[in-house]
Amino acid sequence: MPSTRFNRVAHVRALVSLAWPIMLAQGVLIAIANVDLIMVGQASTAELAYLGVGRQVYWLAAVMGFACMAGIQVFVARADGLGDRRAARAAWAQGQLYAAVLGLLLGALAAVAGPLALGAMGLEPALVREGSHYIWVTALGLPVVFLSTAAMLTYEGISRPRPGMAIVVSTIPLNIALNWLLIEGRWGLPAMGATGAGWATNLSYLVAAVAQIAVLVRAPGLRRYGFRLRALARRRWRGVWRDGRPLRRFGLAPGLAAGVEMASFALLSFYAARLGERPVAAFQVLLGLHAILFLVAMGLAGAVSVRVGNAVGRRDWAAIGPITGLGAGLTVTVMGLLSLGLWLAPETLAGLFNDEPATRALAADMVRALAPAIAFDGLQFVLVFALRAAGDQKMAAVLQILSMWLGMAVGGAVATFALGWGAMGPVAGFAAGVVLAALLLGARFAVMARRWAVRTDGDRAATRALG
Repeated sequence: MPSTRFNRVAHVRALVSLAWPIMLAQGVLIAIANVDLIMVGQASTAELAYLGVGRQVYWLAAVMGFACMAGIQVFVARADGLGDRRAARAAWAQGQLYAAVLGLLLGALAAVAGPLALGAMGLEPALVREGSHYIWVTALGLPVVFLSTAAMLTYEGISRPRPGMAIVVSTIPLNIALNWLLIEGRWGLPAMGATGAGWATNLSYLVAAVAQIAVLVRAPGLRRYGFRLRALARRRWRGVWRDGRPLRRFGLAPGLAAGVEMASFALLSFYAARLGERPVAAFQVLLGLHAILFLVAMGLAGAVSVRVGNAVGRRDWAAIGPITGLGAGLTVTVMGLLSLGLWLAPETLAGLFNDEPATRALAADMVRALAPAIAFDGLQFVLVFALRAAGDQKMAAVLQILSMWLGMAVGGAVATFALGWGAMGPVAGFAAGVVLAALLLGARFAVMARRWAVRTDGDRAATRALG
């Protein structure tokens, strides 16, 4: 029976040690998105609006895929907690195959359904046309994005996120250079605007995926896990797919929840787009600034998920509550301080994304309105990851879906159109969704923490009886 004595200092160090590489690695996705926003926004407000509309569909498919692959990190972490390298190696193989298939399926779905959805929203013809072009380009790149993500989740699961982090961080300069060439057209290349940013993203992730997988299978420090492409090639893909059913099944509920969440975000952007190019451009600036702060939650949530997965593998149920409590406390504290800085200087920060005065001023108003709710967003994200890693992913998904749909999608529509709040309506929906999610998920975690404590007491009693 594992010891349930909880050393807070040791766990804080472990969380931070895991969190900052995950934060940087996840930050590349945010950085690439924000580089696209900044460079496209500096080129043209209209192109920024096209990017904003098109990438809502892209993010819906991408984030839904990321959540569907949540089982990779959890299964690898549980195996690593038990010291079962064979199981960790199997989860990696299953995850890579799943990533490739999922990327093809969701990419095809986005390419077909995305433009139809834009047309059905009653947007301006130019927004539909150019947004569709962006969707088609980025949909082609989803398989390599997912392969890169699957490799990174494996690094995180074995508590070695730094090599993967270093690789993905190194792709940022490549993405900037490709954007410089393709957005406005240089060195004889045509000016592609938002679509050029999509091609730059695809090429950057192709490089990242190849490098991450190569290091995972070749690095001397990781050889004990046996991640070998030759060993993988000798296996029957049908068998790998069959054995991966539990891993895929684990991600169904998180994937559905992420799909509803991103659909709700997309609807908020569409509500803004119904009001014109300036509101949707300003809302994209808000999302870009929020995403930078959200890196804290992404890093700490990933670290909490790995530590909780390790604890489940060891059957150390008593550690789940304190690990999550520390992660949640760190997230709320840091994101609260950062959101205060955002609230104090919104116009200056908004100006980094777009220099058109009216758009910048509207974005600054949106930032001030959302800032008090940002810490709640970080809290709900950490709680979702902790519940998933502990095996409560289905109820976590139900609460997440309920919160995001009622708060964001419905609440945003009511605020924008029924109450007549205009451009502030989508912001109100954003805030309502994350606050409601934090409250519901917090209540669920409190219930589960008591159950885990009882389970720990039962395990102790059984151990004493056997002894």
